[in-house]
Amino acid sequence: MLLSLTTQSSWKDANEEYQHKVEWHRLIAWNGLGEYAANKLRKGDHLYVEGTLVSSTYQKEIGKGKNKTKLTLTSWQVKVQSIRKLNTAKSTKPAPAPVEP
Repeated sequence: MLLSLTTQSSWKDANEEYQHKVEWHRLIAWNGLGEYAANKLRKGDHLYVEGTLVSSTYQKEIGKGKNKTKLTLTSWQVKVQSIRKLNTAKSTKPAPAPVEP
């Protein structure tokens, strides 16, 4: 199962103004982890994820003749090894134990 996860960070810059950054991450969960994610996780859930960072690189030629350019693209994904749903202010139930593949 392919999941999207966002991380957010905030800080004050040199001018004492708040800056915010949001990053999107792609997660791959197989077998039991994939089933757990599909059945138990919902948009907005807070998660603790452990895994291995995997890169994929491919090249593509754009244009023709003298204007041909070779473009190298790298994408990153996390191969999930453990995932746990964390408590949020909306939930009073304890978080379940981590799920292992």
